[in-house]
Amino acid sequence: MRSNVMFWKFLLIKMKTFLLEGINERKKAKRKKARWREGNINSPIGWRVYLLLLLALSLMVSPALAVDIEEIYRLAQRSDHVIRKAKVIRAGSQEVVEQSRARFWPKISASTFYTQNAQERTVHNFNNTVLFNSNPEYNSSGYSVSITQSLFDYDAMVNSEQAWAQHALADKQYDETDNLLLLRVITAYLGVLAAKEEIRYREQELQTLKKQLEQMEYRLKLGISAKIDVSEAKAGYDLASASRTTAYIRLSIANEALREITGQLHDNLDKLNMKATFGLPEPNDLGFWIKTAHENNHRLHVARQQLQVARIGIKRQGSSRYPHLSLIATYNYYNDLDLDYAGVELETSSITARVGWDFYQGGAISSRVRQAKYYKDQVDISLQQQKSLVERHVRDAYFILIGGVTRIHEMKQSIKSQKTAVEANVAGYEVGQRTSFDVINARSTLYTLRRRLAQAQHNNVLHHALLKFSAGVLSVEDLENINKILK
Repeated sequence: MRSNVMFWKFLLIKMKTFLLEGINERKKAKRKKARWREGNINSPIGWRVYLLLLLALSLMVSPALAVDIEEIYRLAQRSDHVIRKAKVIRAGSQEVVEQSRARFWPKISASTFYTQNAQERTVHNFNNTVLFNSNPEYNSSGYSVSITQSLFDYDAMVNSEQAWAQHALADKQYDETDNLLLLRVITAYLGVLAAKEEIRYREQELQTLKKQLEQMEYRLKLGISAKIDVSEAKAGYDLASASRTTAYIRLSIANEALREITGQLHDNLDKLNMKATFGLPEPNDLGFWIKTAHENNHRLHVARQQLQVARIGIKRQGSSRYPHLSLIATYNYYNDLDLDYAGVELETSSITARVGWDFYQGGAISSRVRQAKYYKDQVDISLQQQKSLVERHVRDAYFILIGGVTRIHEMKQSIKSQKTAVEANVAGYEVGQRTSFDVINARSTLYTLRRRLAQAQHNNVLHHALLKFSAGVLSVEDLENINKILK
C-alpha cells in the first residue's frame, strides 16, 4: 500500500514538471511569435498532455487477474447444470411437504345457482273444459357452503411422514451433488493446469531438439558429422513436434471440461507451485479413513435415507386398512319468491360425523404391502453394496495417494540421475563414444521424467481430494488449502 502511495506521488510530481516545462516553452514560442493551433498534438503542451493521457490509460488498464480455484467453484455453483437441477428438485420436495400438510386443514367449498323458470299451467274440469290457464315465469336462486375437517386420517399422517422423509432425501442428494461438484471443479482445474504444464515441457524439449538439429546440420556442413546424425536429430524433432500438437489438443479438451462446469472459458488460471504440493494423508491411517467414510460419506447418507423412505412406504401402503373420521358442516339456502301467488324460502344447516373404512379391497392392500417390503429389501441390499463400494474407493484412493508420494520422491531422484546421464552422453558424443541418437534419447528421457513428475504432483493434489471425497469430508476449506499452493 505504501509503495502505491509513493508511486502516485512520484507520478503527480512528474505531471507537474511536464506541464511547467510546456508552459515555459509556450512562453518562449510566443516571444518568437510562433502560433500553435489549439489542441495541436505537435505543440509543446499538446504532446506532453498526450503522453500523460496515454500513461493514465495504461495505468487504468490493469492485466487480467488469475482465477483461483475458489472463484471457479463459485462460478460453478451458479452455472453448473447438475447442481442447478439438484436445487430445483430440492425446492420441489418442499412443495410435497406443503401438500401433505394441506390434508390436515379444513376443506371449504361453496356453490351458488340462479335459475329462470317458465311454466304452463292448465286446469280442466271433468268435462275437459279449461277452467284456468296461466304461464307464470319466476326466478329461483340459492347457495350452499360446506366445511369438512378431518379428525382422524392415518393415511394422511403417514403421507406427511413420507413427504418429510422425501424432502430429507432431496436435501441429502443436494449435499452429495454439491460435494461432487467440489471434486469435479478440482479435477477440471488441475486437468487444465497439468495440460499447460505438459505443453511447457513439450515446448522446452522442442526448442532443445531444434538447437540440436541446427547444431547437427552445421557440423554436417563442416564435415565433422555424418548425415545419419542429422536424420536422427530431425526424427527426434518431428516426434517432439507431433507430441506438442497432441498436448495442445489435451489442453483444449481440459478447457472444455472446465467450461462445461462454469459456462465460460478461463485463459488465466493460477499455477501449481511444484515445491509446495501435499504429502501423505493426515492421519496416515487407513482404518481412520474407512471409519470416517462410514459416518460421513454422502452416498451412504443418501442410501440410508432411501431406506427410511422405503420403510415408510410399507406403512403408507397399509394405511388404507384404517378407518378415517371427518366432520362435515353444511349450510344451504334456496328461494323462489318471485312467484305472484306463492313462493318458498328455505334454509337448512347440518353437522355430520362421517366414518369411512375400506376394510377389504380384494387382497390389493396386502399385495401392495408385500411389494413395498420387497422394495425395502432391495434398497437395504443396495445400501450394503454401497458400503462395500465406498470402502473400496477409500482403500483405492489411500493406496494411490501413498504410492503417488513415493513415486514423486523416486522421480526426483531419477531426474537428477538422468541429468548426469545427458551430460555424459553429450560428452561421449563429442569424443565419438556416443551417437547422436544416444544424446537425443537421453534428453527425451529427461523431459519425459519432468513431465511425469509434474503430472504426479498434480495427481497428488487430486488424490488428496479423492480420498477426502470418498470419506465424505471434502469441503470448501480444501479449496482454500489448494489455493495456498497455487501461484
